[in-house]
Amino acid sequence: MYLAGAVLGAKRGPLAVAIYLLIGMVGVPVFSGFTGGVQKLIGVTGGYLVGYLPCALITGLCAGEPYAEDPRPVWLLPVGLVLGTVVALSSGLITFDGVVSVDASGNPAGFLTDGISSMMATVVLVMSVYGIMGVLSAAGVLDRIANA
Repeated sequence: MYLAGAVLGAKRGPLAVAIYLLIGMVGVPVFSGFTGGVQKLIGVTGGYLVGYLPCALITGLCAGEPYAEDPRPVWLLPVGLVLGTVVALSSGLITFDGVVSVDASGNPAGFLTDGISSMMATVVLVMSVYGIMGVLSAAGVLDRIANA
């Protein structure tokens, strides 16, 4: 959801997430634990999965559209990731008992700790993709690909 919003933008990111949710609803095993079906959206993970849509939208709005003439400031990306995570986790509270839990060995677990880990990894990955795209653009490779 983070990458969809950050890389595809505010229009295409939520669309990609909606397609992902529809594919999972028809039974293709794309959800956690290699599962799918409507029961996942109705069950305990449903609120969190539905929260992917506004998360992708918020992340996309903060990241800006790819290849924009005037790109958004880089500091907006982490802000969008945090706000998107808050919205996704809040929607998950509709069906979840809580956001933070403790596993059998006493370590913190749950969606909050997973969300923070995902945000950090996404920031690094998106910055790397933007850097690679900048190098390819400066070398003229993207223009050659677009004109091919």
